[in-house]
Amino acid sequence: MAITDRIEIREFRLLLFCGVLPEEQIRKQPFEFNLDLYTDLENINQTSVLAETIDYGSVLETIVLKTVDKKYQLMETLADDVCSVLLSEFGINKIVANVKKLRPPVASQLGSAGVHMTRIKS
Repeated sequence: MAITDRIEIREFRLLLFCGVLPEEQIRKQPFEFNLDLYTDLENINQTSVLAETIDYGSVLETIVLKTVDKKYQLMETLADDVCSVLLSEFGINKIVANVKKLRPPVASQLGSAGVHMTRIKS
């Protein structure tokens, strides 16, 4: 049976180093994370215990610790790192991550650029 329960995290914003341009490696830029964390919540009503679900505060702390001082060139690598660490450290079966660079350094009017990634625990 496929797990369809999920914890949603929306509009989590961080300043990170990410990009291929030299200035992107010396100046942090705003990124936004929208995450769907799939986990089995079928029995949560019987326990009502935080340990039986995903503590999204801990998820956010983990993302900060994993990314805040690292220098990424590609958003794809950033998104994959976040997916990998969350799958390994939390009771998540599947993650859908949308990571956006909020002010991409391009000559056009562009609100954001991003990557949408799905990873399943093996």
